[in-house]
Amino acid sequence: PVLFSRVPEMYSALTRAAEAPKFPAKLPAKSVINQLKKAPGVKQAEIDAVGLAEWLEGKDRVTKAEVVDFLRMNEVRIEEVEKGKTEDFSEEQINEIIEYLDLDKYTIEEKQDSFSPDMIYRVYSDNFSLESEDFKSESDAVEAAQAEAKKQAVLYLKRKNIERSNTKFAEYVLPGGEPGSYRELVLRMPDKQPVPVGKINIEEKETSYIVTLGQHKIEVGKNIVGSKQAAREYAEPLIIEKEIEAVKKRSYKSAHWDEPNVIAHIRGDTRTIDGKRIFHIAEFQSDIYSRMVELGSEKAGEIFPSAEVAAKELANLKKLFPWGENWHELVAKKAIEYAIKNDFDGISWDTAKTQVDRWESALRKSVDRINWSKAPDNQVWISGEKNKEFVFKNMIPLQGKTIIEGHEVTLDNLIG
Repeated sequence: PVLFSRVPEMYSALTRAAEAPKFPAKLPAKSVINQLKKAPGVKQAEIDAVGLAEWLEGKDRVTKAEVVDFLRMNEVRIEEVEKGKTEDFSEEQINEIIEYLDLDKYTIEEKQDSFSPDMIYRVYSDNFSLESEDFKSESDAVEAAQAEAKKQAVLYLKRKNIERSNTKFAEYVLPGGEPGSYRELVLRMPDKQPVPVGKINIEEKETSYIVTLGQHKIEVGKNIVGSKQAAREYAEPLIIEKEIEAVKKRSYKSAHWDEPNVIAHIRGDTRTIDGKRIFHIAEFQSDIYSRMVELGSEKAGEIFPSAEVAAKELANLKKLFPWGENWHELVAKKAIEYAIKNDFDGISWDTAKTQVDRWESALRKSVDRINWSKAPDNQVWISGEKNKEFVFKNMIPLQGKTIIEGHEVTLDNLIG
């Protein structure tokens, strides 16, 4: 395992570069991006993701304050969704389970102590065991029975809560974790909001008004409205609806998760290693990057409707997901941040072989059948079906590799 010595700091390199003392107080708009790129850690992908070039377009000069404000409002943010964490239970919930499981049904018997002239009290129940314990008074026995009933009710609730929890892949972990400690940490981009109402621009023409919000425009004739304000009131709900729909279309939906714009996930549990409390990572994976690998592969034109369709989707995902092939650095930092925040002493992780074996097994389990047929040039068409729908469909060389769900696979290790 890797043990911690300090808390990692998560920040935007782009925003930090603009905030730095060396960044000019005022500069030509065309020089901003080159100036920012001089700072360490600034990547073109993040510049593209925040839409900096589009914001600078048409501007002559900008101030440092304006650049910083824009970047702070638009910088790439990550939300965490933790799955599998049990909650505290109310007294009402506990009492309902006590009644449901008949944990309040017990008897207390008074007996002569075998080793002294005193009387002792014992608790008997079909639903929990305190028979081996002796109590000096009836009130002590009742108190112990009530405490044990509450304990058993809470354990029942925790078990059921774990069973009903919204984790999805708890079975894909190695044995050895503490019971009930399995977690799924889903990292996602916050939902993109449409441009605020205050950003609506209105341009007056000879016979109409042009109302603009983001990339959307609506032209309203002066025969319909008689002023800029009236044009705004007429067009505003229509154009905001268009912008909201555009935002929804730009979002990404992972095959594994219900939440939109998931960029990666971390699965793990709690283990004790050499006396230390360790967050053990079973897997971290980025579905969106796997999709980008497929979209950018040489065979994208065969996998998707056309190479142009693949290129268009890839360009959209690059704006949403600026980390690209460096995504694992982000996820590693978030894993350490999560572990420190939850009082772990360190982190550990499964081996690469365990990951590969688990993925191949899970892929086979996720389909009802795998079909294959010969294709030209020593290749094989192979497809997986679930409920009579295709899960994947790829061309695989007889001797060589292809990409399925972001993983390089051969014909042998796919069909076993």
